[in-house]
Amino acid sequence: MDRFIEPKRGALSDSVTTNSSSTRQAHPRTSLDEEYQLLAEQVVQLKMEIATWKATQDERNLDRKHTNSGRDILREELAHIEAECTTYRNETKRTLQETAHTMHKLQHLRLDVAREEEEALPVRTEHDSLQAELNAAQEELSQVKAAQEALRKEIDELENEKARVSSKRSKLDLGVSEIEINIVNSRNEAVAIQQIIDETSPEVVGLLAELARIKKESAKICRHNEKIQARIVTIKR
Repeated sequence: MDRFIEPKRGALSDSVTTNSSSTRQAHPRTSLDEEYQLLAEQVVQLKMEIATWKATQDERNLDRKHTNSGRDILREELAHIEAECTTYRNETKRTLQETAHTMHKLQHLRLDVAREEEEALPVRTEHDSLQAELNAAQEELSQVKAAQEALRKEIDELENEKARVSSKRSKLDLGVSEIEINIVNSRNEAVAIQQIIDETSPEVVGLLAELARIKKESAKICRHNEKIQARIVTIKR
């Protein structure tokens, strides 16, 4: 914005006086009307200059008012920003404190977990050992069951064979001689079969007793395993 320099009143008066003097000197015969006309024009010019100067001053005052208003707004915004910065600093400080507390608590939890894992290691080792024993017992039980199933099939085959022998004996009624011979043979076969049955019966009884013992030990191991698992769950908690 161009600055308007206020004209000096003395300068304007001197200019008017000088012009009047020079006019009278240049035109000594100038009438009063012409001199009045010249002075009137100078007065009009002076009023225009004064009006221009006042307008410029009003504009400068308005600009100064706007500048002051903008400065106040900026100061308010700056105060608001400083308040927000203070709030953010406080929140950041509180967050850092909470984070430090959380990290401290996490460190304690890690130490507790490490201590519990160290305490649970012997129990886990014992559990693994008992689990291996249980697996071995289950494998042995499966073998006993397989042997029992094979023995049952063999007994079924013997019973079928005995049934076939009985069927043959019924067919020997066609002749006395054949019947007697077949009876003797059948008796011999029956004796042999009975011997086989008598020989296998103790083994069956022994296997059944061993199976009962294994079942009893397996139940005992299962109960012990359940106790160990309950201890592990309690330690983990």
